[in-house]
Amino acid sequence: MTRVSDTVYRADGTPASGTVLISWPAFTTVDAKPVAAGNMSVLLAADGSLVVDLIPNVGATPTGTYYQVVFNLDDVVRTEYWLVGASSPTTVGAVRASPGSGTAAPPVSKQYVDNAIAVNKAYVDTAVASVGSGAYVAKNGDAMSGPLTLPADPSAPNQASTKHYVDTALLAKANLVSGVVPPGQLGGGTVDSTQCLKGNSTWGPCGTSSNATALQGIPLDTASPSDGQVVTYDASAGKYKPKPGSGGATPGMLAEKYSTDFAWTQSPTTDLSTAGAKTVSLAACPAGVVGSETFYHVYIAGTGTPEAVKVTGGTCAGNGSAGTLTFTTANAHASGYTISSATAGIQEASIAAKLDILSGNNYHYYRDGYVRVSPGLHQLYAPLDIVANDQTIDFSGAIVKCNFDADCIVVGRSDSYMATSNVTLIKPRGMPTVQGSQRSMITVYGQKTRLFNVMSIIGPYQGNNNYGNFGHLVTVVGDQAFLLDGLDTTANVNGFYCSATFCPSVIYAPGPFNGGGAWGTGGDNAAVGWLKHLQIAPVCQGNGIDWQSGNVLHVEDSVIQGYSQFGIRTGLMAGGYGMTTLDNVYEEGGCTTNPLGNVGYAGVIVEGGRLSVHGGEVPYGVYPTFANTGSTTNYYYIVATDGVNGPSNLLYAGSAKTNGTGNIPITNQAPYGTGNWAVVTNVTRASACSNGICTFTDTQAAPTSYAVLSTPPKFFPKLDLWPGAFVIGPSGAGNSMASNASVSLDFNDLNSASIWQTNTQGLMGDSIDSSRCILIAGSPIWQNCTGQSYNVDLVSTMLHTKINQDGGLAQLQNLKGRLNFAASGSGPSHFITLVDSNLQKTMGAAGNRPTNDVNDTYVGYDAGNGAAASIGLSFGAPLSISNYIGNVGDGTNWKERLTAAAKSFTVPVSAPGYQIGGSYGTNGQCLKSTGTGSAWGSCGSGGGSASPLTTKGDLWGFGTADARLAVGTDGQCLLADASSAVGLKWGTCGSGMAQDAVVVHNTGAETIGGDKTFSGNITVQGAMTVAGSWQVESAGPATAMTVGAGDSKVGFDSDGKLKVSENGGAVTELAKVSGNISGTAANLSGTPALPNGTTATTQSVADNSQKLAT
Repeated sequence: MTRVSDTVYRADGTPASGTVLISWPAFTTVDAKPVAAGNMSVLLAADGSLVVDLIPNVGATPTGTYYQVVFNLDDVVRTEYWLVGASSPTTVGAVRASPGSGTAAPPVSKQYVDNAIAVNKAYVDTAVASVGSGAYVAKNGDAMSGPLTLPADPSAPNQASTKHYVDTALLAKANLVSGVVPPGQLGGGTVDSTQCLKGNSTWGPCGTSSNATALQGIPLDTASPSDGQVVTYDASAGKYKPKPGSGGATPGMLAEKYSTDFAWTQSPTTDLSTAGAKTVSLAACPAGVVGSETFYHVYIAGTGTPEAVKVTGGTCAGNGSAGTLTFTTANAHASGYTISSATAGIQEASIAAKLDILSGNNYHYYRDGYVRVSPGLHQLYAPLDIVANDQTIDFSGAIVKCNFDADCIVVGRSDSYMATSNVTLIKPRGMPTVQGSQRSMITVYGQKTRLFNVMSIIGPYQGNNNYGNFGHLVTVVGDQAFLLDGLDTTANVNGFYCSATFCPSVIYAPGPFNGGGAWGTGGDNAAVGWLKHLQIAPVCQGNGIDWQSGNVLHVEDSVIQGYSQFGIRTGLMAGGYGMTTLDNVYEEGGCTTNPLGNVGYAGVIVEGGRLSVHGGEVPYGVYPTFANTGSTTNYYYIVATDGVNGPSNLLYAGSAKTNGTGNIPITNQAPYGTGNWAVVTNVTRASACSNGICTFTDTQAAPTSYAVLSTPPKFFPKLDLWPGAFVIGPSGAGNSMASNASVSLDFNDLNSASIWQTNTQGLMGDSIDSSRCILIAGSPIWQNCTGQSYNVDLVSTMLHTKINQDGGLAQLQNLKGRLNFAASGSGPSHFITLVDSNLQKTMGAAGNRPTNDVNDTYVGYDAGNGAAASIGLSFGAPLSISNYIGNVGDGTNWKERLTAAAKSFTVPVSAPGYQIGGSYGTNGQCLKSTGTGSAWGSCGSGGGSASPLTTKGDLWGFGTADARLAVGTDGQCLLADASSAVGLKWGTCGSGMAQDAVVVHNTGAETIGGDKTFSGNITVQGAMTVAGSWQVESAGPATAMTVGAGDSKVGFDSDGKLKVSENGGAVTELAKVSGNISGTAANLSGTPALPNGTTATTQSVADNSQKLAT
């Protein structure tokens, strides 16, 4: 390969900008290597430098093989030809060549021929100037002393002729003697003044030199044809008449139009010296110039300020006849002005290409042919409106320069979306000229539009590193069957301009789903789009795709990178029902700032509806880092409230690395809606937010207590802009769960350890369902998943039994479960294997369902014949099966446990009766031990005695023998009485001896009234709760406080001071203050988490706790 490296300049010496198009035919190099025909496009660098590697074509076969090079610069289009040698690197001047004959060589210029001749003459003059004077014939003529003998008859024009050649040729020629051919040489003709010898060597009637009046006996019209007309037979007139001609083209050829054939200019004489409504007369209305055509413009120049005007009427019919055009001018134009095409003939070609096909029911079907825009740069002074049907416009090799601030190419009518359909644009290339424009290169109103290989070209340099730009590259307004196949923004790295007030998207569907909103009046803006093969890279000066139509969007096999605020935004924010699908879409960030500030940017924002992602990788979004001054990480959340529905889900907003000192400004895009929003506790939106950005400051003080919402949120804020890989929110702010978006994932997570996201639904429902369980961080989120991801196998699978907001409806109660195994077949078998004791056996079995093992942990059935009523449920585990109440399952505090040895209970057993050996026993029998078990038997036998009890409330007592203590009366207390047969009696409470001397208090609630004095220690096994105000008064022990090993103790010491010991540590006096405390709090150890239902109360230098902003 040979590298051609050089700098291209404009005529004024400044570096040129633009694109260099290089093409070549097939050829074989000098070293016999075949090269296929091809082409390439090279973008000039900002400094005008050009670098391209080419295969040498010097000495190539066929002879005269050139590289054809077209410079599409910002101010000129130039073509030249290159012969590239093997020496590398080289320059443009070294390879530039003047073409001779051969492949890819156009006709040579006069200058080339003149130069070549001059060189040859100089060479000859020099060569013969002093050689053999008098021995050779002089070039400028000479006298010869003898004959000149030629080697043969001439074989090419301008060669000298021999006598033999002349004599032979004259034998077939008639003589001319005194102006008359001798009669003997007239052949078969007869001398007759009315007969003439015709070109085919036959005799016939002579014509005249006057105007012909007939052809083959058919009269000719006397009118003279004008430019572009031909003489055509008119059957209605019975003669030949001048009509607009086709140049011999067939009807099929007439359907294909070349734009340059329709570029026209005329110089009318109608007075335009004052601005206003005008009707201009044209001597001949060129093809495609039609006064009744909607959205048609012409360009007025030559005098006054040039302007494009919209034609609103006129008699011009595009047939070459005289006619008028009506329009309104904004500027005055003195005589001498010109009127021409405002679109370089492209719109005129589109109009002229229309075909009118009359169907069998006399309905006119307009099928509008094929338009080729000739290669080169075409100046547009008004929008190129394509309102045809079934028309293809091929821009291959062409660039349209949009010299105005409006949508450049418009497909369809803004006032009637259904009027235009099936328009195809091939390789449209647009060059913007207006800096800061918010208009589109292509805007689509019509239906079934097809765009192929769209590209923007760098516009003119406007100083201070500024260029012209488009607002959006493609805007789809009302097309409900739109196809975009191929789009590339990389040829124009300065093609967009993003600010805090307007940041464009490369592809934009504005919506709304119903009506036209701010775009058009011709129907619903419910665009449906199929987008593929996109290379979207706005270079941090815009966003990727913004699809707000509320209808279907499908994006596939595309790259979106370098966006300012989001890669894709979609959903039902403007109404609708359509969903979005991403197939094999790759995203990459790279932008360091958002024009709104330090707020990060999003990979995908979904506002209502459903998003499905297949293939590709995790969308790329970045949360802001608010500070980076230390190693302690704080995570910040926003909680939005509307004053009616309560707080929202925790909306993750970003993080900060801090050393624990200084202020950290926290900013985030404000949730959409009205009412009060607290971005820090008790701070209103009005005081903290401006232009969509809310700011609060973390002063690094200890956070105040905040109880995180432990129930599903009932308020869902609208998130138009927010950072994160996924931003999943509602179509509008409010309390409707159904308005929230959801995402379905099935993509390659090999390159992603986790997904950071923000969602509004929280605990209310699943926001993400995925084929692989993916580690998801950021806002609290419900993920519904099955398979495990590449990077983690600890993610749970979560299911909703019902929605939380089911309203308690009866029809939603007593439902069957979400996990339903339907049929069972015959038992025993397992429903669910919780822990597989022989996983290798399972994985090696076909279908992964081998026979079960005794050490499996399972839920199954041990009885069943396939009928639902025959099932016996079973549970199994190799060690034990335990039941817990109010416990995490700690292995110790179970209430019921089954082991291989026993069934144990730690709570009283309540049952209507007990069966022993399958029997309840008979009335009056007692349960007795048999030594190896239990059995029913007669009471009193085996050492027992008969019960003396007869009445409810009786007590069984004993003195010298079993005796009955009859039930007392209400309010009585049981008193010790030595005189009683059983040593007890019922009596008045408080009488007798001190009842509280020895009291055993059993479980359950108990109230003790009155003052109590204890002379010894009180031991409390559980927590002691004291209601109301209370106090402890003590003179302190006589000896100093001591603490057992590992115990903690608090109390008054022997010196009367309140002291504490922790975990057997030293006894330390508690600090007492009489005013506010200033200083630094003691450090907390560990990293306390912040799950729902807990509060965070302190922060210090080494605090790693999560922070909340509400």
